Amino acid sequence: LPNGLFNDKNMKDETRVLNLISIKAEITRGNIEALLGVKKTKATNILNKLINKNLIESHGTGKNIVYRKI
Repeated sequence: LPNGLFNDKNMKDETRVLNLISIKAEITRGNIEALLGVKKTKATNILNKLINKNLIESHGTGKNIVYRKI
């Protein structure tokens, strides 16, 4: 069965990312790129917006950064 959380193109990208984080304990920027079909810059912008809104936090450095819900 298709997963409605990720197939709804009408949903905001930020909401789709938060849904993914609710399912997985932590995500990477690469997960966001694959989920949304976007490039690195757009994925980074979405993640930074969520961090600035204090909805998620980042852990690690460089290629090992993961994002978790606060």
